[in-house]
Amino acid sequence: KAAGAASMTLGFSVTGAGPTATPAAAEPAPTPEGPRATEEGLASLSRPSVVRVDLARPLGVFFDKRCIAERIGEKTQAEELGVPVAAQVRRVNGGEIPRLTT
Repeated sequence: KAAGAASMTLGFSVTGAGPTATPAAAEPAPTPEGPRATEEGLASLSRPSVVRVDLARPLGVFFDKRCIAERIGEKTQAEELGVPVAAQVRRVNGGEIPRLTT
C-alpha cells in the first residue's frame, strides 16, 4: 500500500484459460453476414483492462507466481470489478510489470 493512497490502478490482460478457469460459452451460430471480428477488436483483447481498486478493502484474487488470477473470491472487490479467472496483472499504477520467463 502506497503511503497516503486510498486507491490504485491495476491493468489486467487475459492470458488464456487456466485449469481453474470457467468453461468458455458455446460459440454462437454463424450469421448470414459472416464473421464480425476486426483487427481493431482483436487488438483490444490484448490490451490490459484497467480497474481502480480500493486499498481499504481486500481485492479477493488468488494469484499464482506469475500474477495470474487462479481464483476470484465470491462477493469481493475483484468480482464486483469483473476481474476474470486467468487475468494477469500487467500494470500497477501505470507502471509495467516485467514478464517472468520461468
